[in-house]
Amino acid sequence: MDMFIQGTQSTEMGQLETQTRRAEVKVAMTMVQHNIPLAFSDHLSPLFKECFPDSKIAQKYSSARTKTTAIINKCVAPYLMDELVKNLCDQPFSLATDGSNDTGREKLNPLTVKIWSSQGVIQRFLDMGLTSGTSCGTAEAIFNKMKEVLEGHSIPWANCVALAVDNASVNLGARNSIKSRVLDQNPSIYVLGCPCHIVHNNAHAEFCVFCDTTYMEVLQHFSIRWLSLDLAVNRILRVYKALTSCFRSTDEKQARCLRLRALFEDPLTEVHLPFYQALLPTFCQFNLLFQRQHPCIYLLHGQVRAFIRKLMSKFLKPSAFRTTSLESVDLQDQENQLPDTQLGIRLTTKSTLIRLHEAGDIPSGDVTKFYKAARGFLLRSPPRAT
Repeated sequence: MDMFIQGTQSTEMGQLETQTRRAEVKVAMTMVQHNIPLAFSDHLSPLFKECFPDSKIAQKYSSARTKTTAIINKCVAPYLMDELVKNLCDQPFSLATDGSNDTGREKLNPLTVKIWSSQGVIQRFLDMGLTSGTSCGTAEAIFNKMKEVLEGHSIPWANCVALAVDNASVNLGARNSIKSRVLDQNPSIYVLGCPCHIVHNNAHAEFCVFCDTTYMEVLQHFSIRWLSLDLAVNRILRVYKALTSCFRSTDEKQARCLRLRALFEDPLTEVHLPFYQALLPTFCQFNLLFQRQHPCIYLLHGQVRAFIRKLMSKFLKPSAFRTTSLESVDLQDQENQLPDTQLGIRLTTKSTLIRLHEAGDIPSGDVTKFYKAARGFLLRSPPRAT
């Protein structure tokens, strides 16, 4: 940074002005380094003047957000980019890129490089490749962006010795991939897939083999994807033994891992999952009605009532709503409700609960609490009939 400041000095510039400019640049880059909002710089000039009244530099310091932004984007960034490009043109380097996970019309593909410096091997950001349109995220679009960046700075492909990408086929496929296109530019480039993904998948596969379970990817539920919860629960149940073994054997201290470990160590989790598996299809089938492309308003009244009847049948006696209107059914009346052992939560849920209780993993009090919670969930589920 001092080299940048020295390079911008003028022989006519007074020493005080030079020192003040140096302070403004140092503060601006400190804010970037620590990810401090640039709006904070609006408070620094008056703050320095008040805190350091005997400092001529502090009294002359004047760099609010507009000037600070200009220092970063118009002065320091071009200088650092020029220095980086010079190094890439003069010595070997490696590339790394990955794509954002969004599904929009535009994707971000940051391009970073590793080079040798006086500090050792360092990693630097080169460009934020943006791909858009129907070809967004394809191997051709991503490679063309990489090529545009390198050739735009006159960086020779001959200096590139390695490329790091994840293991998707768009990156590492034998044909029509980023790898195949990069090797066309320089056959000597070593293309490396992500070892973390490989180790992660191998570890999960090992737990599946140990538990005699077929390896499957764990599906993530997104609250904005209404039908994903049912799929995620089903997938977790299919690899439940392997996941339990995995989380019980880990010593990871991250909060998320600790929560997951606690859940998989709780025997009631093995009961809750089949409980949700038993109920979610009813909600998913009703949800699909609202996702039809064709008008279906004429079906809504009948489907809503059918949905309510399905939910009622899981915890109410048939006589409670078969011969009377849905609007007049008293959900809280104990005479209308099914006993715990007859709740419509599937045999899998009940048999799992019985097995764990008989094995001593779940005490009788927790069995009672589960049925109470399950009944409470069902009582809250049906919307009011209209």
